[in-house]
Amino acid sequence: MKIVLDTNVLVSGIIWKGTPRQVLELWADGKWQPFASMDMVVEYQRVILELTAKYPETTVDAMELLNEFVASCVIVKPIVTEKKISRDPDDDKFILAALSTNADYLVSGDNDLLTLEKFGGTEIIKPSAFCRFLLKP
Repeated sequence: MKIVLDTNVLVSGIIWKGTPRQVLELWADGKWQPFASMDMVVEYQRVILELTAKYPETTVDAMELLNEFVASCVIVKPIVTEKKISRDPDDDKFILAALSTNADYLVSGDNDLLTLEKFGGTEIIKPSAFCRFLLKP
């Protein structure tokens, strides 16, 4: 299953607990394959560095886990378009990566992405819906 993971889900899963952590546990169990563009990887790293500097007590191994996640990603070259897709143009990198791989899901907690619901063949869903889907009997 091809998945594009928004930064907010990845970083929350690495630093804090809750449903985003469950999404990452399902990745660690081999339930889904992450896909990302280099722009996404740069954003992942920037945000992890900012948050671990701000909350050093949150995790000791945040960068190590991020590096493990990124190493497992299929790095894609996203489709290029001048057209704005999301209400927040900075979120377009996730949609374009999903389109370029024909991803099954874009998992996000960002309302600017979630309001789209689906783009191309990719469903845009919350982490809780993604976990319910993968854990259903």
